[in-house]
Amino acid sequence: MAERARARGVWYYAETVLHTVIPRNTDIRDAHFSKQDIFAFSPHSTSAEAYRKLIEELFA
Repeated sequence: MAERARARGVWYYAETVLHTVIPRNTDIRDAHFSKQDIFAFSPHSTSAEAYRKLIEELFA
């Protein structure tokens, strides 16, 4: 269901929707509780890589 809704939103807002998806996992939560950003807490995690991709997408 969520994937279908996301696909419909991307189609409808194709010009304004970013394509990077940030996965939900415990690294983000654990970094927050450790008072660190994801890049300092777990720089090679899936979440850190996704945030790098998002930064590239925003500033490319």
